[in-house]
Amino acid sequence: MVRHRDLGADLRRVVADSTVVVTGASSGIGEATARMLGAAGARTVLVARSKERLEALRYEIEAAGGRACPHPADLSDVAAVAQLVESIRSLEAKWAVRRVNVAGQPGQGDDRPPCSGTFGTNPAPGNGG
Repeated sequence: MVRHRDLGADLRRVVADSTVVVTGASSGIGEATARMLGAAGARTVLVARSKERLEALRYEIEAAGGRACPHPADLSDVAAVAQLVESIRSLEAKWAVRRVNVAGQPGQGDDRPPCSGTFGTNPAPGNGG
């Protein structure tokens, strides 16, 4: 007998009431990921360069009952990354923060070195981390 899992319920169990930072949230996989996380009850921090697209996504997530906060940032700009990190640190003091990066890898197609440790997720303590 094949058991089928309810992936929506699994996701809700893992992310409900967590804060999840999604880079690349203005389109594609990042946008879809942000929608799924918002629907699963996560407080979703939306990161990408396009303020207008992030605002539109925030509206969609909130209209569906989710919570989202747009944070426009160009992750190739060191000062913008530093500001984003400080914003995330202030959230970490209050909430368990998970990061999901689906933006293009820094360093692709240019001379900048790739950022190590950028990709993957960071589970909150007690939630598999």
